[in-house]
Amino acid sequence: MSVAKKGCTCFYLELNLQTQTIKYADSGIGVAYLLREGELTELRDEGGLILGVMEDATYTEGEIQLGKGDVILVGSDGITDIENQDGERYGDDRLKALLSTYHTTGSKKGLKTQVESSLTSFCGSLELPKDDITFLTLEALK
Repeated sequence: MSVAKKGCTCFYLELNLQTQTIKYADSGIGVAYLLREGELTELRDEGGLILGVMEDATYTEGEIQLGKGDVILVGSDGITDIENQDGERYGDDRLKALLSTYHTTGSKKGLKTQVESSLTSFCGSLELPKDDITFLTLEALK
């Protein structure tokens, strides 16, 4: 395998509880969103290449001031790549729709539970998916 084919995706997120800010950088992770007051923003604007692809790659870092009710979801592409029994992918559009309605559903369940429920409902089970399904949710309560 050549060096160009080796690499690792990563999403760096640093939460400062005192200032209620996050610093972040994306290097090819599958899913990274901020949901603020019903508007969905991808957190893919800062960062750089997949780690390990280039020896001297440079990366940029973004910073966001969190507000009450802001929600962040970061995860692997296994979320959007999971398939149902018909071979249909869950996809970005389905995930965006779920995130966009998160605050308007009136549900008291956390986002983690809603994502898991949606994936399970879509594919029938989360047992032995073809790809990893790894994600982190963060909600600003103050």
